[in-house]
Amino acid sequence: MIVWMITTANIVLSFLLTFYVLAVYSSILTRRYKTGLLHFIGFCRYLFHGYSFLILCLIKQSVIILLFYILQLAFFLLADFLQKRMFPNSIKTLYQNMMLLLSIGFLMLTRLSFSYAIKQFIIAVIAYMISLLIPLILKYLPEISKLGWLYTILGLLLLFGVLVTGSTIFGARNWLTIKNITFQPSEFVKLLFILSLAGCLIRETKHKYFNLFFVSFIAFLHVSILVLSNDFGGALIFFIVYLLMLFVVSADWIVPTLAIITGTMVAVLAYFYSGHIKERVMAWKDPFSCIEKEGYQMAQSLFAIGSGGWGGAGLGKGMPETVPVVTSDFIFSAITEELGAIIAVLLLFIYINCLILMLTLALERKQPFFFAITTGGIVLFGIQLFLNVGGVIQMIPSTGVTLAFISYGGSSLSSTIFLFQGIQGMRRKRESKQIKEKKTGQQKRMIGVCSGLLILLTVTSVYFTGVTVEKAKEVYHNEYNQRLKQLEMTRLKGKILANDGTILAQSILGEDGVVYRLYPHGKMTAFITGQMAFGTTGLENAHYLNLYSVGLNLLEKLKRETKGEMLEGNRVITTIDMELQKIAYEALDGYQGAVGVIEVKTGRILALVSTPSYEPNRISVEWEELKDASLFNRFTQGLYPPGSTFKLVTTLAYLREHKEEEFSYTCFGSSDVRNIKVNCYKQEAHGTQTLEEAFANSCNTAYASLCTMVSIEEFQNIAKELGFGIVWENTIPYKADDFTLTEETKDVSFVQAMFGQGETLITPFHNLMLTAAIANGGILQLPYLVEREENCDGEVVEIYQSKGIKQLMSEKEAETLTRYMVKASKDFMQEWEERGITIAGKTGSAEYAQGKPAHAWYVCFAPAKEAEIAICVLVEGVGTGREYAVPIANKLLEGYWRDSFVQ
Repeated sequence: MIVWMITTANIVLSFLLTFYVLAVYSSILTRRYKTGLLHFIGFCRYLFHGYSFLILCLIKQSVIILLFYILQLAFFLLADFLQKRMFPNSIKTLYQNMMLLLSIGFLMLTRLSFSYAIKQFIIAVIAYMISLLIPLILKYLPEISKLGWLYTILGLLLLFGVLVTGSTIFGARNWLTIKNITFQPSEFVKLLFILSLAGCLIRETKHKYFNLFFVSFIAFLHVSILVLSNDFGGALIFFIVYLLMLFVVSADWIVPTLAIITGTMVAVLAYFYSGHIKERVMAWKDPFSCIEKEGYQMAQSLFAIGSGGWGGAGLGKGMPETVPVVTSDFIFSAITEELGAIIAVLLLFIYINCLILMLTLALERKQPFFFAITTGGIVLFGIQLFLNVGGVIQMIPSTGVTLAFISYGGSSLSSTIFLFQGIQGMRRKRESKQIKEKKTGQQKRMIGVCSGLLILLTVTSVYFTGVTVEKAKEVYHNEYNQRLKQLEMTRLKGKILANDGTILAQSILGEDGVVYRLYPHGKMTAFITGQMAFGTTGLENAHYLNLYSVGLNLLEKLKRETKGEMLEGNRVITTIDMELQKIAYEALDGYQGAVGVIEVKTGRILALVSTPSYEPNRISVEWEELKDASLFNRFTQGLYPPGSTFKLVTTLAYLREHKEEEFSYTCFGSSDVRNIKVNCYKQEAHGTQTLEEAFANSCNTAYASLCTMVSIEEFQNIAKELGFGIVWENTIPYKADDFTLTEETKDVSFVQAMFGQGETLITPFHNLMLTAAIANGGILQLPYLVEREENCDGEVVEIYQSKGIKQLMSEKEAETLTRYMVKASKDFMQEWEERGITIAGKTGSAEYAQGKPAHAWYVCFAPAKEAEIAICVLVEGVGTGREYAVPIANKLLEGYWRDSFVQ
């Protein structure tokens, strides 16, 4: 039962908070059943508070937490009683919201730091008790609206005192310590600032603009001191409060416009001259580019959000403590991680509800001073909320602002309680009747400002759900995310399978309670699966989250968790044909090289081999002995001169500018082209050649002569169209080729490039893609390695396929190149003709160092018409492609048609 309660806790809490949110919004829309709704709202609040602390007690197995909950419960019950007596005309829903947010704050702080939670609770009790005096103050001190000068002087003195004698924490000098008590005076100055502006703005004077500029001067002094203290977040809040209060209360456009222009200019200058602001902006724009320094906090916040996702990891099951300043500025990340994005969004709805209720209070205000104060309070509350949440979810740069009622911080908590209670205490009985009257200009402007804040917070909610949560999942797999290790210890990573169900990787729980990752086929599939011992590579890396995601329905998850079973992640089923993979690996074993096989119509990769390989089951033991060559994936990362396989590109370039029949060349086995010596293989003289014959005979001298017939610009353009020098997205990662023809070396490199030598380099994977495009009528179906994703019970979660096509050449051009490739392979692929299958291919022998054997290449596809598969074979430093690469391709062709040879 206990396990079931803990497992389902977030679901129960989500439902309770949903009911609460629906009720508080219903209370705005209807006046019927108001008493019943209020009772239901209170019931949901107490139940949420009690159930969440019960779960926390069960997880922590702590009696102290239970006692702490009882203390909170006593406080809330007492507060409910006192609120009715001292604030009889208050909006009950607004009070309920305040208390619910306080209870969530106590909950999260108890989870994160029990000592902080105790301090926060004590401060909350004291602040609330003091706030009960507000109605008495308003009743017996009616002249408070005339003390604007006092609020101004007191506020400036506090800020100046902090500037001179305060402490610097997190880059800002905004803390004051008196007898071991540390607090933030600026939090209380915010309230004094609102009182000061309200008193000045309602003052009747013949000189309107003199009064407005005097108000602006007061604001300037406050903002300036905060800027000098490096408290830029506080300065921004003061400026916006001043700006919007000025606009709403005075109805003037000129002064606010001048203030905006001035403020914008100051902000730009501050950015260029303040390293602190630049760091914040840098951390916002790209936290992962500076993750070790400025971006660390934001990156950790995203990791927390990504870990929780929509449902949350569960109370006590996350790692929110890895987020710097998580108890104050970034507590929203902790809520999302452990309670889930659903509860986090519902929380935002509650804050928005507070703003709507505060607006109704503002519209009731008859006294100008109280109206101005309520205006300032609404702006202050709304802007602080936006700055905190927006900064946490990477919508805007972080400003170091706390989350109202929830973040740890006595100063912030006390001032917010005073703000809410003050706005409630100003309400009079006759105002609460809400007599409908024609809206004044101030009220209309107040509605406009509040509507703007509501839209801003709604956009924040949408940004959080539509951008941040998904982005956080994408960046979750990062070496700086400490949650990955926790995930690996508490869940079985899903299997990686070949397309016939052969297990390539699986996790098992050992008798010692440790999860082990096993790779049954070891070296043969190491560059497909990757490994987990030293970082993660291959599919272990690319599908990390998929392999740890549990695709079971909620009830099935709960059923297995309550039984104490370790959940298993989803399976990744690859496109790999294990028979072809085995043939390729065994044929290449003992050599250095790479082999790839692709299904040309679909883009499915059927085999992917790089040798030498490594043993992923023993990599942690053999790491020190492993050579870099064993860890290097030659298929996707190796760059090699393409040799005569590049003549496919040269032929295409020639055909783009000339007709095929225009070419004729007499080969003598050797030639000087632009003062560069070019030899055919063994200096064999091929005689008079057509272009097709020169291609079939792999005549280097004939192809070198094409440099006089093909413009260098066209050649470079075609190479770029075919993907040289770039990396195509939406396929498996690979290294960009090197194709450069510089002014200094263009004569030499251009001549050598004609037959695939010189500075031109290509990966086997790219060569395979070019071959597949020719086989498919000039269209490349982008390759992919994963077929589908299934849950641990074999039910399909997601189906994958090629992510698009690349039109590399026309169908006619592909047909011509196919004809050339058929002729080039005819004499040594005759046996396939007899079986009814025509092979189209091109060998290559790429020289890379004088006196050393060449790299052996062979690219081919079959059948030549209506091709099914394409193959690329590279064997390093052995000799000719015909001698070493072709036999491997033959074995693969035999394996592919193993059950259905055409007679």
